[in-house]
Amino acid sequence: MSQPSDHPELKNAMNQSEPERIQLYRFLKAKWAITSIETRELRVGRLAELNDPFEFVPGITGLRDDAPKDYIRDQLWKTQADLNSTLGLLSFAASFREPTLWSHYAESHKGIALGFDILRNSKVLDPVSYPDPPIRPTFHPGNPDESALMEFVKKTITTKALGWKPECEWREFVSFVCSDCRCENGNYFVPLTDNARELAEVILGCRCSLDENYVEQALKQSGFENVRVHRAKPSIDTFEIEC
Repeated sequence: MSQPSDHPELKNAMNQSEPERIQLYRFLKAKWAITSIETRELRVGRLAELNDPFEFVPGITGLRDDAPKDYIRDQLWKTQADLNSTLGLLSFAASFREPTLWSHYAESHKGIALGFDILRNSKVLDPVSYPDPPIRPTFHPGNPDESALMEFVKKTITTKALGWKPECEWREFVSFVCSDCRCENGNYFVPLTDNARELAEVILGCRCSLDENYVEQALKQSGFENVRVHRAKPSIDTFEIEC
């Protein structure tokens, strides 16, 4: 299987000399993708729902050997719970070609990938890093550096273990306090398309039961006139998805 850095979408996203618009993909179950199109909204992900228990949790070093590690661990993970009420995120991938993304996030290839054209510099949009060796961002409680605190926080929330690297993830952070989210039944929603994020294509999984004509009609009824609809297909000679 090709490395994530070989994907043309990721090369485009990481190349600073390219135009400031990048192509990113959001993988969803088919029913939620169609709901997003019909309502013209994206549901914001909650931190407590993320499938990696290390999300938004800093590492800590410099403790005594007899430090109560279970208590410290509970306090560190409490950071995630505290942030859950004020901060959410939209997760995107830099490529639609990785089959594990379809398996994990698009209902085992029965779902849909929404492709967005995003103006990079107008969003709270950050690429996730996957350090090798996979060391978590850590701090030493006896040597706080206030001037680097915000940089450390940002690094913590945009760093994941090396095993997640095939996701090639980018994150748009959404503040429930400062943004114009719509709230309903404990969920938060933001516009599917705005001045910086434009829906450009819809890719149906290779096992998706929806017909392309149905999706095209749903797009037109919701005011999306120039959005391309594709069907994903397994490559005939690699472990990649094509369309």
